[in-house]
Amino acid sequence: MAKQSSTTAKSTKKASATPSSPAPAAAPTAAPRSAAAAPVFKPRPTHDEIARRAYEVWVRKGRPVGRDLENWNDAERELGLRK
Repeated sequence: MAKQSSTTAKSTKKASATPSSPAPAAAPTAAPRSAAAAPVFKPRPTHDEIARRAYEVWVRKGRPVGRDLENWNDAERELGLRK
């Protein structure tokens, strides 16, 4: 029986040394990004920056009364917080 196990071990080594089928092809990868295409981190505007822009919107619109929230939302949209 000892002889059979050594034969089995040799055939196992031989099988692993020479693969019978070709290696699987590598999955396609995305093209590397250039430095120009990398996303740029943009910090969120502060409360003061939004308030300043809302004031500018209010002035630009002719200083209408009762449009505070609309001006604030417009300021956020202009600063990139909303779409």
